[in-house]
Parts: sequence; C-alpha cells; structure tokens
Amino acid sequence: MMLGRQIVLEPTAAAAEYCRKAAGTHLFAWNWALGRWEEDYEAWKAETDPEKKKALKPSAKRYKSEWAEVRKTNFPWSFDVTKCAGTQAILDLGKTFECAIKETALARKERRARRPMFGFPRFKNKRHCEPSFALWNDQISFTVINDRQYVKLPHVGLVRMRELLPSMGGILGARIRFHRGKWKISVQFDTDWNDGEISDKAAMMAQSAARKEAKAAGATAAEIEAIVVTANRPERLVPIHPHFERTGGVDAGQRCLATSHVKAADGSVIAHATGPSSALKRRLKKLRLASKRFNKGLQRKRKKVQKTTRSGKVKTVYEPWVRGEKLELSNRDKRRKQRVQTVQWGIANERDDLLHKESTALVRSCGVLVGENLNVSGMIKAASNPLSLLDSSMARYLDLLEYKAERDGGLFFRAPRFFPSSKRCADCGHIHADLKRGDYQWTCPACGVAHDRDANAARNLEYLARLIVLDDETAALGLVAAMDPDKRIGLVKWLNVARMKYQELKSIRLKQANAFSQSLFD
Repeated sequence: MMLGRQIVLEPTAAAAEYCRKAAGTHLFAWNWALGRWEEDYEAWKAETDPEKKKALKPSAKRYKSEWAEVRKTNFPWSFDVTKCAGTQAILDLGKTFECAIKETALARKERRARRPMFGFPRFKNKRHCEPSFALWNDQISFTVINDRQYVKLPHVGLVRMRELLPSMGGILGARIRFHRGKWKISVQFDTDWNDGEISDKAAMMAQSAARKEAKAAGATAAEIEAIVVTANRPERLVPIHPHFERTGGVDAGQRCLATSHVKAADGSVIAHATGPSSALKRRLKKLRLASKRFNKGLQRKRKKVQKTTRSGKVKTVYEPWVRGEKLELSNRDKRRKQRVQTVQWGIANERDDLLHKESTALVRSCGVLVGENLNVSGMIKAASNPLSLLDSSMARYLDLLEYKAERDGGLFFRAPRFFPSSKRCADCGHIHADLKRGDYQWTCPACGVAHDRDANAARNLEYLARLIVLDDETAALGLVAAMDPDKRIGLVKWLNVARMKYQELKSIRLKQANAFSQSLFD
C-alpha cells in the first residue's frame, strides 16, 4: 500500500527562491512537451506511411530523451535546479494523456459524459497554477539534528521541516508545492517495501539492464538468458484486526459529518453521530470577515459607473472584472490576502484533523464497514445551497475509511449506488418510496416506528455488512425481493463479490494464525 505524509517546510530565503525556480522549470518543461505532443500528433494523423507514422507517434519516453539533450543547448538555466523538476513533468504529462484516453474510451463504452477530472492536459499558466515540482528518492535524504527534522535538497542543502517524519516504509519520492502561502513537502511511502530491499520492479529493471550490457558485449543467447535478478522483498503479513467480526454502517450527510452504527457479535450496538467542531465553525466566521475586507479593498480600485436598474433607478456600482486582467495589490491588500490564506489554511487543517480522527476511531471499532456510494458531484450541482455539502467532505471521508480499513486488516465496501438506505425501514424492511429529500424525521407507514433519516440509513448499511459476514441467504433473498426489479441484479452481484473478498481475507487470517501457532511448538 502506498501512503503519503504532508509536512510544512520552513525554508530560508535562498531555499524558497530555489523552490520557485524548480517549480518554474517544472511548468516550462510541461508546456514544452505538450507543445511537441500536439505538433507530433497532427503530423501523425496526416502521415500515411506506416513506418513514418510509427516514428511520429507521441510518447513521453521520447520527449524525456529529447529534453535531456535540448536543455544542454537551449535551456542551460534548467541545470540550476534538480533534473527531476523537468523530467518528472514530462512523465506526468504522459500519465495524464493515458488516463484521459482510457476515460474517453470507457465513457464511450458506457455511453456517458467524460469525467472532467480525467480530461486531456492543457497548457499551464503561472498565475492560475500551483507551483510544484517532484523529487525522486535518490535526490533527497532526511536527517534529524537536535530533535529537528531536516530534508536535504539538491543544490540547496538542509531545509528544516515543521515536524518529524514518521517511519511508514520505503520512500518512493516526494513533491514540494506552494499552497496557501506555505511551502509543503508530500513524501510518498510504500508500506510493503523498506529501503535496501529490491522490489519486483527494481529487479526487473536491473535484469533488463544487465542483459542489454551482456548483449552489447557479445554474449550468447544462453548466457543472456542465464542472467536473472530476483527481488529480496520478504512476504508481508496481513494486519490482524482486533474486531474483525464486528459489522458497521456509516452514513455521510450534510447535517453532520457522519452517522455510524456498529454492531458487535454479542448484539451490543455502538451508535455515533459526528458534527463539525466548534473551532471549525469559529474559523469559518473569521474567513467570511477576512474575505469581506479583502474584496472590499479590491473593489475600491475599480472605477465607479452609473447603472440603470430594471425599475429605472440609477445606481452607482463598480466596474466589473475582466478575465485575465492583472491587478496591482498594495501592501495593505497583500496583508489582507495573507490573512485570508492563513484562515483558509487553518480551516483545512481543522477539517483534516476531524476527518482523520473520526475515520480512525470508526475503522478500529469494527472490521467490516459498509458506506454509501454517493454521486457527490451530482448532488452538489442539484443542491440549491451546496456550501453545506462541500463543507461536509463526504467523498474524502469515505476515501479515508477505505484505505484505513485496508491498512488495519479490515474491509470497507461501498453499497450499490441505488440501494435505498434512507427509504428502507430498518425495523420491518418496508421501503417508503414517497420519502422526500428534506424529510429528516419520518414514520414508517407499515410498522409505525419513528426514524431519524441518517440513523436509519446507518442501520441499513450495517445490515448489509451483517449479510456479508453471516452469509444468510434467507435474509439476503428477503432484502433483494423488497427492492425494485431492475435493481435486484446489481445488489445480488455486489453481495457475491463482497462475500468472496470477506472469505478470502478470513482464510488468510486463519493461515497466518495456524503458522504462528505452529512456530510456537517448533
């Protein structure tokens, strides 16, 4: 599993200037490669000869080699920073094109619109782009001096970090970016690999390089085949979750962050509802005040014009903004902008802290979790006031639950998209089809039990998790029969896949326990 850790840097003036240069090199290399890509693509489409067409086909690997040669003569200033700044930008461009092509083919196959997050790459502008650049694991090193964490950057030396770097596995690389007025480093770890071990990919690359050298030296085919480089990564054990038999359901909502319902094997129930913290609410008020002051200061720089309203009244207003217009900020405006960025940074930290704490506590309390499969982007577009939806961070909360469950040896499943978790009565199983979006409190017309919308949805999702663990066919058939006929097949397939994953993980846990017991007697 790959995990990341983001830490704020405290660079000197020289180190900050180096980071800005590296970020500019990253942006320049991206635009250079994208321009070459578009030129070669047009030539590739126009070419009819198959041999020439193959040579003209755009590829990130070819542009990476060209960049290494071109920068020596045309862009000597790029040697003032690390080579990763430009090279990794070209590799990122290739990955972006691959994702966009796959998404386009998948959208055409499924007859839907392409998701905007997987769009084709565009040229970057330093005014509308976050400065960032990448570093490979052979270009950086970390050290602790007097209980202070430092990172060693090429051409700069040691740069102090605000907190200690945890030991989470082998370091794959890092990215440095300027976000909300602060330089931050995001370190990527591979939890299944430690420094010094040869991974499967590294062994394959070393074997390929050794065979090429042997072929160039004139070795025979048998001698080349005899060259084998194997990985020395030991087998990792699956984490043992202490409450693997517990089942839970979590309903993410906009009234509160999440409503969870956890049921133990003995029948005891743990219900919990999480709302935004009071500190987060205070910071949101500060953000509104700081943004209001900053925007008013900017409005005063515009000329006042006379505008006639629909009723015929003449009103004095400021001239509208023109897209792409450059605005000179005064020192006071810069201080107000810095204040807005500082408050936004605090809000982001406060929200992340709440999400991480609540998701960790929920994952550790039960082994099998079922959450909603929400179309958050569609909900935001359809909502009359999407601010509460954006503030709840539902999609991020479910993503945190998913990776933390895998890390701790549990399982997290997303319920089928059209499973009626809110409309189904958790006591009698009746589906209330007339339930509206704003009905947060409702009474079941079949059994007369009063329900809270979020708590009832969490109970229904926990019931799905219980069906996975108990493998109760009678209860599963009853649940499927109550649903609409066109949605039954999807639920049956989902249950079968979830049960297979649960049984597979359960068998792995049993093998590990038997091996450990055998080692005690040996």
